[in-house]
Amino acid sequence: MPVTEAVPARTVRRLLCSLQAPSSSRARSSPATVAALVRKLGYVQIDSINVIDRAHHLILGARLEGFEPRHLAHSLERSRKLFEHWTHDACVIPTEWYPHWHHRFRRYASKDRTNAWWRERFGGNPSRVMRGVLERIRSDGALRARDFLPPGRTRSEPGGWWNWHPEKAALEHLWRR
Repeated sequence: MPVTEAVPARTVRRLLCSLQAPSSSRARSSPATVAALVRKLGYVQIDSINVIDRAHHLILGARLEGFEPRHLAHSLERSRKLFEHWTHDACVIPTEWYPHWHHRFRRYASKDRTNAWWRERFGGNPSRVMRGVLERIRSDGALRARDFLPPGRTRSEPGGWWNWHPEKAALEHLWRR
């Protein structure tokens, strides 16, 4: 029978807390330190809830002295040291781990045709919707989902977070794949 050594709970607690980059080890915020912190944490969940500030800004601000959202934006949009994708929710992830997401991209690539939930949101002709969204992005550049709403409509019909118009479904699907 193998012999195992018990590790005191206090030691385990200290180890786990140290891996979360507590505020006692605060570095000065910059795009480079934001990217390094996300790498140390593994990822940071993006959350749009903003009672005080967006949750991911609070996570980074609690661990980096002088954190500014532009430091995160730089690492995502300019230096590309981080990318945004799905773990269990939308997250900021170190770009060096991007190759590990390829299997997810392949899995999502066929969902617009094989998954009933996606087919329902695309409205019957996923290929046409996808082509239209891609053509519009090519001609107009970066767009938001609301930029695809028909004239006079300012948002999705009542029904909650998942009541997407077909173009919103296409944008989400393209992001996932």
